[in-house]
Amino acid sequence: ACPFDAIELVIGTQTRGVDVPVLSPCFETSVPGLFVAGELGGMGLIRNAIEQGRQAVDSIAGLPRRGGFDFDLVIVGAGPAGLAAGVYAASEGLDTIIVEGLAPGGQAGTSSRIENYLGFPMGISGNDLAARAFVQAEKFGATLAVARTAARLDCDDRPYEVHIAEES
Repeated sequence: ACPFDAIELVIGTQTRGVDVPVLSPCFETSVPGLFVAGELGGMGLIRNAIEQGRQAVDSIAGLPRRGGFDFDLVIVGAGPAGLAAGVYAASEGLDTIIVEGLAPGGQAGTSSRIENYLGFPMGISGNDLAARAFVQAEKFGATLAVARTAARLDCDDRPYEVHIAEES
């Protein structure tokens, strides 16, 4: 067993590292109202990332809503966690946008065959799985902004502002 805070984990080298965000059990960072799930949260496995996205949305859905904003929830990244969070958030009635710089599915979307995912006994390509989640998110009313990137996040004031890069 290791005492709490005994090990500091960094990404990069000893001289140049990036701090890994500290996450609560519901995937909220040390910045209140900012949640991280999926690969960024350390969960590369599809089913774990999807579960993280769902759990984060469960926490977000319980927060008090403040009207008058473009969206209740901005999800950056349409990998498994982002798509799952989008489906769950939109189905809970949250005005949701998912911003994705490349294509839905994240790294899982590039897999030629996923054979151990529940409900697909013959397997499914990562691209097809992502496409189904994309359609499901749209069905519940999520807005999807593909080929758009989140350029900056301002956390100085609430609500936070996500700045989307201009289309090229």
